Amino acid sequence: MVPIIIIGIAVKNNLFSSWINSDLSTAKVVNAINEWDYPNGLKLKEIEQRHFYEIGTHPKKVLFFGDSNMEQYAPRIKKLILENTSVKRSAVFLTSGGCPPMPHVYEDKHP
Repeated sequence: MVPIIIIGIAVKNNLFSSWINSDLSTAKVVNAINEWDYPNGLKLKEIEQRHFYEIGTHPKKVLFFGDSNMEQYAPRIKKLILENTSVKRSAVFLTSGGCPPMPHVYEDKHP
């Protein structure tokens, strides 16, 4: 009971506010909320009536396959490829929101 009372008093007196608002915690998370930038900067391609997005020109490619959870990595992958000349890869995104890449798992809107 004593630790709960101590934590309650600390919260009431705002002793945690400087820790919560530090640059190492919530500020980075809040700023990252607006980083959804898919497919901005990626080139739309098509093979056999299948659409995908690609970034980079290197012949070695990394495939990112999945639903919108995979799409959230696009801004970071794009930044790594464009800003680091040592990266010797291109990235291909074969994704679709609402379509997890698991057998027999789908939504009616995404058969």
